[in-house]
Amino acid sequence: FRSDWLNRLGIKASEAALVTVPDNQMQPTLNAGDVVMIDKRHTDVSVSRGVYACRLGGNLTVARIAYHLKKKTYLVERDNYDVATEFHDQEKPGAFEVLGKVVWVSKVWTGDRR
Repeated sequence: FRSDWLNRLGIKASEAALVTVPDNQMQPTLNAGDVVMIDKRHTDVSVSRGVYACRLGGNLTVARIAYHLKKKTYLVERDNYDVATEFHDQEKPGAFEVLGKVVWVSKVWTGDRR
């Protein structure tokens, strides 16, 4: 990406990463193969609920994440109603890691084929 475009987003190239959505758990918002840009500076979900890339038990996923301060757990929700909401304990090291907040999306076009 051009640095002037990233600057308009308030992101330096070293703070951004591209992640390929690995599955359809965020469908219909995101599909497997879509590419998202994450801002690696934004990993504190207690500050801002949103869509994040994260590792769950070593597996990459993209999900809506919020932090429940009193219970000290992460709420992980997907847009696909067939996927259950998950709760992850902050106390288990390595079990859950927020990689960054999604700030841009590139969709795989599956539209009309004539």
